[in-house]
Amino acid sequence: MVTRVESARRGFFRSLAYNGAAVIAAMVVATAITIAARLDLVGFLAAYSIVYTAGAVSLMIAAVRGPIHATAAYPQQHAMSGLFRMLRARQLPSA
Repeated sequence: MVTRVESARRGFFRSLAYNGAAVIAAMVVATAITIAARLDLVGFLAAYSIVYTAGAVSLMIAAVRGPIHATAAYPQQHAMSGLFRMLRARQLPSA
């Protein structure tokens, strides 16, 4: 809980929230375009999937450039860095 509040306070997830708002606005625009173009259900679903896919890709880019990049830049400050180091050092069982 503290980590989530601290990350939100520092603005790590602001770009992710903006992306969500942009996807909602783009879905409204896509719906208006499909109604104006008199597309059928398949056309509406195609427009919806294009907007949703573009939103997912931009969300991934925002996540990598934001919180994930900040964690990678300062791994010594990351609370899970000891766990990652332990997992990398662990030997895999042979089959």
